[in-house]
Amino acid sequence: SVGSSCDSKSLLDGRHNIGPEPNQPNTLDNCSDGKKGSYHSDESVDAIFISSDSSEDMMEGSTVTVNAGVWCYSKKDFIYFFHAADASNPDWKLMKRVQCGSGGSQSLYASYKLPKGTHQAVRVSIRYELGDPNYDPCVSGNYNDTDDVAIQVKEDLSFQGTSDAGVKVVEESSN
Repeated sequence: SVGSSCDSKSLLDGRHNIGPEPNQPNTLDNCSDGKKGSYHSDESVDAIFISSDSSEDMMEGSTVTVNAGVWCYSKKDFIYFFHAADASNPDWKLMKRVQCGSGGSQSLYASYKLPKGTHQAVRVSIRYELGDPNYDPCVSGNYNDTDDVAIQVKEDLSFQGTSDAGVKVVEESSN
């Protein structure tokens, strides 16, 4: 149902069979998780919380913040935030790429304006990178974890935005 926030709670904690993550890979398009490593020593997306920047329900054209609880191995990990206007047929658009400041538990975020569409999705991916970034929404790797959350969004008949709502990609470090 439509609301002012959506919380994955503990449904994403861990990666593949590493940690308690039930129903892995927890993606809308079967993007697979990496199978190597140890729980809360190596990379994982543990939680995704999406909230309206106002106290109102999430609505087309409004701004929301995606807060990702992640476990980073080191500064060589990067968090990618994507969104899709249609969760049933996702065309992932990159919102933000953030470098982990260190290893351990971290909370990283991205904000964006909701595009047209009443059944949308958010994807958070953590990747261990040794070279150039890969902006593809589904990248396989031994230590990568990708998780999605589908959200219901209230229709705004006056909003004339497009399905990609003018997201500006931002790259930053969490240092």
